[in-house]
Amino acid sequence: MASESMIGVTGGLASAHGAVLPSTAHFQPTVGAAHQQERNFVRLFREAWSITAIYPMPVLSAALIGFAGAAIIGNLLYTALIVDVYQRTGSYFSSTANIFYAQLELQAFLGTLSYSIGRGAITWIGLSIGRETITLRNALRAATRNWLPLFVSAMLYGLLITAAVAGLTLMLREVRLEQSNFRWLRSEPGALSHATVVRAISLSVPDPGSPFSEAYNYMRYSLGRTTNTVYYGWAGYSTTVGRLPLQLSILGVASLILVGLTETYLCLRHAAIMSLNRRHPLAWLREAVPMARTHFWQITGTRILLRLLIFLLTVVFYTIPITLHQGLVVPMLVRGVSSYLPYALTQAASSIFFTLINMAFIAFALLFDARLYLMLKGGPNEDQRYGNGST
Repeated sequence: MASESMIGVTGGLASAHGAVLPSTAHFQPTVGAAHQQERNFVRLFREAWSITAIYPMPVLSAALIGFAGAAIIGNLLYTALIVDVYQRTGSYFSSTANIFYAQLELQAFLGTLSYSIGRGAITWIGLSIGRETITLRNALRAATRNWLPLFVSAMLYGLLITAAVAGLTLMLREVRLEQSNFRWLRSEPGALSHATVVRAISLSVPDPGSPFSEAYNYMRYSLGRTTNTVYYGWAGYSTTVGRLPLQLSILGVASLILVGLTETYLCLRHAAIMSLNRRHPLAWLREAVPMARTHFWQITGTRILLRLLIFLLTVVFYTIPITLHQGLVVPMLVRGVSSYLPYALTQAASSIFFTLINMAFIAFALLFDARLYLMLKGGPNEDQRYGNGST
């Protein structure tokens, strides 16, 4: 019989924000405009990359504190509790659910406190190149001053994206293309390819951040525990194609539209908050939304380019290797040590690995957004010098 391993439960890739050139409110996509859009995408990509390369410590430290810290602490707690239960009882399966729920609760609490501050700090770095001394302390101080509008914008964005994720989950479960459809990963080519595709689909949806990410990871995990289905290659998928009810099809399309509109109209929220530096929790709406409406097609088109790039990198360097590792390597470890403990330990390790990758992509996307905001406002470009400090 083919060996089996528990399939990992992870969230989608965090929201990657795009950018492009200024234009008129009645912009229509043309060949010339598409070429100019590509040029501006390259410009913004180079600016974000240059800032990351010149100020790696402030950027990555703020990302670690804001985006990865809570998940790393949560996975370390999960590992410690699993090992403790295993040492006392010789098994951990009966305690896995409660331990995972405790991990999610801790991550949600810590992430809610840190996520908005991290986004504000990195956005401040992207906006302040050439004008301020770039240090982690200065970035965190600036974000803390704007914590209320940052928090309010995070809650608004999170609620909208979570509503879209819920609709997509209902549709994808119906066609067996959602992670919550399955509990186990079989060491068979068809099962591994199916698992890769399902996980890749989950990465294509923006991650709203804490506490919403933990909420739908809880939902996925709980739904997965209600099914006895295992990965049997493409068998489950092939029996559902073409049988999706019209109502669920409409729900899926509406959810995708909600994702697109939310991503475009709220993509400049952090830059607007950190640039305006106003205490009113909704003042940023009067800046970010009209600008996004004016440059709707440019922002939407460039976001697709950036999200596609990040999606492909994540699938190639995370999803495929982790799926092969869980489906082929971990079962061999289990047989070698005659214990199921490697399942839990490698799951926690892969989650931390994903968190670090996700952290870097979120930070890059925020810098990209900040430079987009300055470009649309007629601010400095890549030909100007990048700042006066990096400690």
